Amino acid sequence: MFFIYIGYSLIGLLVYVLIMTGRLKVRGTNNIPLPGHDKRKPSILFVVNHPSLREPLVMVGVLFLKYFPYPASWSIWSTPDRDNFYAHRFWGLFRKRFIPVPRERGKKNHRLLFGCLLKIVRVLRQPGQSVILFPEGGRTCVAKKLACSEPGKRLGVLKSGVGAVIRKSGDILVIPVRIGCPEDKPTDDVSFWTTFGRLFWPMTVTIGEGFLADATYRAHSRDWITADVEKRMRKIGDMARYRLAA
Repeated sequence: MFFIYIGYSLIGLLVYVLIMTGRLKVRGTNNIPLPGHDKRKPSILFVVNHPSLREPLVMVGVLFLKYFPYPASWSIWSTPDRDNFYAHRFWGLFRKRFIPVPRERGKKNHRLLFGCLLKIVRVLRQPGQSVILFPEGGRTCVAKKLACSEPGKRLGVLKSGVGAVIRKSGDILVIPVRIGCPEDKPTDDVSFWTTFGRLFWPMTVTIGEGFLADATYRAHSRDWITADVEKRMRKIGDMARYRLAA
């Protein structure tokens, strides 16, 4: 856990520099509750849109700035793409806190995807944990259907896996997050150094108000829950619009 904490500290420092230089704007940090192992305090699921390759890194840094005074055992769990992040040697420091989700959702990766969902649920059932989930099923630029098509606020239709996770995770706090930034293209280079360079592109992170997914809420179908989370994400879309720097 020591190396994870050191690695997260470096990411948090980078994000702090991006905020101080105006390349990253973060709104709604007051909506992030403090972590803790109190059994009365539910775990947290951050549901985040995925317009580029930078969110898995930026979101970890944004949340770590809030969590850094606390023990490493409360560090954030993230669900980056298995191919673009987990397989790269650089991310070896963070693998204990990464739940790598396969990009392709076909029969070939069905077992892998099912295993990822089970691990996410297992983590969320533990008190005081925080998980970042990207439920669009890939980057927005490759989404076949869009829930919002307005430039700067594009959002792909969420996959029903987020509804399944919420239904199986017990009482958890669900916090929608919208990210506004220039989207990556499907043909873009996804190498580490290219992705690192794009961290300095303008980005806005808007953290919405959380809601408790209690037994009454979880009694709905996973499709209903997914649609409700998607609606909540669309509501904060106006705040998530990014402005290109001059």
